[in-house]
Amino acid sequence: MFAEERRKKILKLLENEKRASVNELSKNFDVSRATIRRDLSELEKNGFLRRTHGGAILSGSSKLEPSFKEKTDKLAAEKRKIGKKAAEIIKDGDTVFIDAGTTTRYIIDFLKDKSDLTIVTHALHIINKVNDNNLDCELVVVGGNFKWSTEAMIGPMAEDYLKKLRVDKSFIGSNGFNLDSGATTPDLREAKIKEIALEIAGENFLLFDQSKWEEIYFYRFAELNQIDFIVTDKIEASNKKSLNEDKIEVILAWINNGGEQMILTVTLNPALDKIIILDNLKLGRLNRVQDTTVLAGGKGINVSEVLTKLKIENKALGIVGGNNGRNITSMLENKGVRADFIWSDFETRQNLKIKEKNTNRETEINEGGKVSKENINDFKTAYEKAVKKNKTLVLSGSLPAGVEKNIYAELIQKAKAEDAKVILDSSGEEFKLALKKAPYLVKPNLEEIENLLGRKINSSDDLKKGAKYLLDQGVSIVMISLGENGAFIASETEGYRIYTPKVKVSQTTVGAGDTMVAGLAAEIDKDESLKDTGVFAAALATAFVECGSISKIDDQLIERISSIIRVEKIY
Repeated sequence: MFAEERRKKILKLLENEKRASVNELSKNFDVSRATIRRDLSELEKNGFLRRTHGGAILSGSSKLEPSFKEKTDKLAAEKRKIGKKAAEIIKDGDTVFIDAGTTTRYIIDFLKDKSDLTIVTHALHIINKVNDNNLDCELVVVGGNFKWSTEAMIGPMAEDYLKKLRVDKSFIGSNGFNLDSGATTPDLREAKIKEIALEIAGENFLLFDQSKWEEIYFYRFAELNQIDFIVTDKIEASNKKSLNEDKIEVILAWINNGGEQMILTVTLNPALDKIIILDNLKLGRLNRVQDTTVLAGGKGINVSEVLTKLKIENKALGIVGGNNGRNITSMLENKGVRADFIWSDFETRQNLKIKEKNTNRETEINEGGKVSKENINDFKTAYEKAVKKNKTLVLSGSLPAGVEKNIYAELIQKAKAEDAKVILDSSGEEFKLALKKAPYLVKPNLEEIENLLGRKINSSDDLKKGAKYLLDQGVSIVMISLGENGAFIASETEGYRIYTPKVKVSQTTVGAGDTMVAGLAAEIDKDESLKDTGVFAAALATAFVECGSISKIDDQLIERISSIIRVEKIY
């Protein structure tokens, strides 16, 4: 048995028994009393226990360090989100120190799109992560004495080497954090590494999950004035205020507590979308497919994917089931989309979309979908809980069999009772019933507004009249999407015709409307002006059509398209 492992077992024994003698420990671990005395001296030096005559007692101020496995399993989803958020901070060309830890290690999973990185680390699990992700980076490994329980190099050799380096950013894990005690850890040797990593960095980022708040360990490695940023998943409003006063910026990995909010999307009828591409669809004959793509589908899910790409905190709510449901959940997780689904015994539907390259014609064949009354009741319970904390919601898409047509109306009513703004993107009877509850924004397309009014829309004046009809129902904002011809956005006091540039359809226009809704939700959540909201949403939808994929949208593309959008004020 290694000394590190034996000493940890001694501490566990003391935690249970409160005290132990040298003789007892010698017999228990089958080692000499001299060995036990050395163990106790080392543990006392590190603050874990207090020596007594012939034995030891556990120090009242010490905490045991959980094993690497125990820490890995605890709050794994939260730690992954923290790692992802930290990775977003790293820029091309950065030199960064990444500390050992079960939170910091997740940073590596989200660095694949970065270039010219230099990563400095003393942790074996970080090195393995770099290798597993096949990162194209310069890797600087700090050598020293290996600590098995945390898989990290420590000791004088590691300290001396690290002191010679300089990095742009240090990402440091912490076992505990308290406003008075600062950042703490149970091991002096690891504390020294953290201290040096903070000293050699231009900016310091402290990473820890919600369970570390108010935890205090024996060794403080950082006071508040040594920390520039804290990346965490949850914080009390009072703590955030205190940290801001100390000029520490708090970066939340996902925003859902402590008074902070996220955008919620609702997809009651999700689908596994299979897109096939061929030259021409020949009815009644053999067709050979050129390319196939399978995606997680459903209008609300699409909105969540876009918001996630835009780095806007959101959560997808809905109902899924069967293998298709599991595939959807896995796809979203891989894209970093946070979801909270109710599981159904019914298989989630699958849709087929056929794209013809020669004509740009698109054919959709959609299944209906089905859920149970119990699924809906469970969903309503989850929805009511979520809407109490989050004030911008997107209700969109068709309804599966088993759901009453007034479901959107009911959800809008519950949201408005919590002062939440609801964006509605639906059609048919469920849209008409929901309209009676006056959602904050509706986004019909040209065909839907014409069907609603029972007449054709041929001019900006017709668009104004169509918007007025909806505004008269109590809606605050109307956004009418006009396909390649742009959009019209209006409120009671102002209205704008938005002319988007003509772009070549890269792959499909299916999903452009959902991308537009994501843009609307993002701007409304930030209380942007009506004009800016319309322009951003229209630019985002156009960018999707041009590049053919949510994953290819970036700030430069959105800015380029926004700069050539023409806006006409109608009233």
